[in-house]
Amino acid sequence: VDGATVIVRLFSIENGELVAMGYGGIYDPIVANQTAEYSVWIDIPSDFDIDSVEYVIIAKGELP
Repeated sequence: VDGATVIVRLFSIENGELVAMGYGGIYDPIVANQTAEYSVWIDIPSDFDIDSVEYVIIAKGELP
C-alpha cells in the first residue's frame, strides 16, 4: 500500500461505551506482508486507568 490511516478507539470494559479515540497516518509505502510503525495521540487524563478499557485498532491502506 502507499500509506495508511490508523484509528485507535478505547472502550470502557464496564459498560462498552467509547471513552476516547485518536488517529494517525503512515505516509510511506508498506510492502505486502510487512509492518510499519505509527503513532496515535489520544488525549486522556493523567490518572486514567488503562486497565479499565479495551482497545480496537483499525488500519486502512491506500492501494497504488
